[in-house]
Amino acid sequence: MTTKKGTESKPKFEYSGWYGFQRMTRYPEVYNSYQYAMLSNEAANNIGLVDVYNEEKMEKFRTGDGEFYKSTNWLHAITRDNAPETSHNFSVKGGNEYARYYLSAGVMDQQSYFRSNDWNNRRYSMHAHIGTTLAKGLDVDVLLTAQSDRRNVSGGSGVFQSIQQAKPFGSPYYFDEPVGPLRSTFKEYGQGIFDERYLNSSLDINWEIPWVKGLKAKAK
Repeated sequence: MTTKKGTESKPKFEYSGWYGFQRMTRYPEVYNSYQYAMLSNEAANNIGLVDVYNEEKMEKFRTGDGEFYKSTNWLHAITRDNAPETSHNFSVKGGNEYARYYLSAGVMDQQSYFRSNDWNNRRYSMHAHIGTTLAKGLDVDVLLTAQSDRRNVSGGSGVFQSIQQAKPFGSPYYFDEPVGPLRSTFKEYGQGIFDERYLNSSLDINWEIPWVKGLKAKAK
């Protein structure tokens, strides 16, 4: 990777950014409550057992009569169709014959597929490259790079498995309130916040030895 450097010029400011979406390629097809209950009865009958759900309950499943008998596609209820993400980066460079500089700072925000905002990711980054000429043939370069990542973490495969295996009964809201929290399986698996920060720095000294033509020394 080429390290960006300053130039002998007046300050030049630059901005770059983008906005986009992540999207699941495909959702699995799932049964509604009535189809699930019908297949549960069929599975019980195949091994000589009585129906799991009687005719009265089957009719309630068919009509969605009552809180328990409603159908919910948990995958659609807990995830969203599009997860927005955006990135912004600002930089400035310039300098003269004695000192050159390049400075940049950026932020990337990536939202997750989950409506609860679990698995969101935000990254901050900073880059600085300062070069100076201390004497003829003697150059010093200082490079600093910093980055900070902050995101929610959880048992991802377990969450998706639980969502897909959940029975399609009931409402996705507590107390059937539209503003209530979704019954996300994150509440069962638990979650945490992952923070990672690092700072890299380097110092390069380049010296063209004046009394031996073509001989150079470098220290890092």
